[in-house]
Amino acid sequence: LDTLKFYSSKDTFADISNTVISIDLNENIYQCSVIGTIVVGDTNNLIEKLPITGQEYVDLKISTPGAEKSEDSIDFTGDRKLYVSGVIARESLTSGSQVFTLEVSTIEPLRNQNIRISKSYTKTISDIVRDILENTLQVSKPPFIEKTKGIRRIVVPNNQPFTIINQLKKEAKSEQYDSPHYLFFENKDGFHFRTLQ
Repeated sequence: LDTLKFYSSKDTFADISNTVISIDLNENIYQCSVIGTIVVGDTNNLIEKLPITGQEYVDLKISTPGAEKSEDSIDFTGDRKLYVSGVIARESLTSGSQVFTLEVSTIEPLRNQNIRISKSYTKTISDIVRDILENTLQVSKPPFIEKTKGIRRIVVPNNQPFTIINQLKKEAKSEQYDSPHYLFFENKDGFHFRTLQ
């Protein structure tokens, strides 16, 4: 565990790498974003002092000892930090000590909830998806997008970005593999819009 810093909404931070009990990050090819939980053993009453209310973020970096390539590490620092969406469990152990669980995700699901798109497009589906990810959601890492066949003319009627992309993946056909099996997901490397092939 290289880095685990917790930043409160009041711009104070705490290094919780020595008090963390478990980190559980979930990547899924049927899920639009990385989500997870961080369980912390708290003897300094951080939950009240910082305080933790569900508007904070976490810098997290985990790497394998001896591995030198960036692909060998899980890096959610800087622009790709994890946001705390809530404290889902809190339990007292002894007087002055407690365990709490933070629910975390990348920032894009929060942006997705607050953004609505009303726009018309005349492009390939892969170009539409790229435009939504890079210009509307402003993803921090370049997305992995497999090119699609054919120009599409669509009108988006006030929908959220992830909803639009999930509808488009059902209509997309790969330029390279001629396959209709598109998936939209996020993993530690960023967002992917690509076929199973």
